[in-house]
Amino acid sequence: MKKKVIGSIILFLLVGFSWILSNRNDLISFPEIISSWYAKEYCSCYYVLKRDKDFCHNLVKQWISISEFEINEKEKMISVTGLGRKNSAKFIDPNLGCRFE
Repeated sequence: MKKKVIGSIILFLLVGFSWILSNRNDLISFPEIISSWYAKEYCSCYYVLKRDKDFCHNLVKQWISISEFEINEKEKMISVTGLGRKNSAKFIDPNLGCRFE
């Protein structure tokens, strides 16, 4: 019985490790996605759709929370830090929307 449990655990670890190795590029880029998506979507909501701040925060809220959020009204730029990565999106115009900085 113990041998079957230990064998199952080892098999599970090997499968998990091989999955991590085969998807390492996607896993490495994941932290970048959190802050960049939040910044771009918030920028579009706030500047293109012209919604209020609370509405936009609720619209783009994710299950992984962000740690910092800044609005630069002068430059019309949104900066967001999440999972240790900081990204910004800047409003261009109503037709082009926002772009990553």
